[in-house]
Amino acid sequence: MKLMSKLKILVPSQWGVYQRSEDKQTQIPFIARFAFLSSWKNAKVKARWVERTYNDSQKKGTWQIVADPPSSRCIHSCISVPVGNFDILVRIDLRGKKRRKKNFQTVENVGIGEIFVMVGQSNAANSGTARLRPKHNEVRAMTKKGWQIADDPQPFASNTKGSPWTVMGDILFEQLNIPIGVISAAVGGSSVAEWQEDNNNYQNFIRLLNKLRERGCKKSQLPRAILWHQGETDSRDELPAEQYVTLLKKLIENTSRDICKESQSIPWIVALAAFHTDTSQTAIDAIISAQKQVIMDEELDYVYKGPTTEDLLGLDWRAPDLVHFNKNGLKEHGRRWAQTIMKIFFMNDINY
Repeated sequence: MKLMSKLKILVPSQWGVYQRSEDKQTQIPFIARFAFLSSWKNAKVKARWVERTYNDSQKKGTWQIVADPPSSRCIHSCISVPVGNFDILVRIDLRGKKRRKKNFQTVENVGIGEIFVMVGQSNAANSGTARLRPKHNEVRAMTKKGWQIADDPQPFASNTKGSPWTVMGDILFEQLNIPIGVISAAVGGSSVAEWQEDNNNYQNFIRLLNKLRERGCKKSQLPRAILWHQGETDSRDELPAEQYVTLLKKLIENTSRDICKESQSIPWIVALAAFHTDTSQTAIDAIISAQKQVIMDEELDYVYKGPTTEDLLGLDWRAPDLVHFNKNGLKEHGRRWAQTIMKIFFMNDINY
């Protein structure tokens, strides 16, 4: 009987990305389901990582026991994996029998790297004029069923066009040389009020963060940072600065309350973004001022200043509507986000 044909590996999945820990090795979950047979009482299930390079310096981990023997049809365990891109090999050994090649399975392209979650409105969603594709397969996006290479449109964001996140991911990968996960939950046309806890946007955002957290061992995985790009709708609607400050702070604090629990708050990076064609410079300045107030708030020491796109104006950078970005604008927007992230978190890793 081909034992591996009776085992279905659910997690990790191909193209998956896990946020690296501060330790040299990151614990990632191993979940599998199998048909329980009498012969499995003598089985031992093991897993190991193998680096996705094909030269003499290819690194391989030791075999780690994930079930010895399996006690039910479902295996829930963890394996330790270093930073990088790997294949996860799984094998079944039967006591008293010679190991056979057919008792192996492989999950390809499992990454330990950096994950970023993006929220806000259309210029953080799929509203650019050009769909972009990452140059590197190590830049990946979470989907409803797993992960994929991060081709536009981004799976959870609104609209069906292009985003800046593939370019951001490419640059971060080229600087850090580790897999990059991007998850955009941005909603076109949304105001800051529409990201409060009683709104579907917030609830979907929290659901995504919970899904990400539950993928980790002990349900502890959180992204490196949340990226906020929003403000155009509120400048158009002439929302007072003090109201914007109150609502954005409440969003950030509610997220920490609902997701972080007892752990450290997730860092936020807040972009300076408010330009809209249907508003006054005074209204734009009010939103930019509000964003800066939130960034400088001493009680929110985990909130950082993000990039500005207020100078990316006109048809050199924008679509004919002069609000959303064309291909050049998307690329520059993504480049600025990558540059900001590198300076905040990875200053020692910048390759000039």
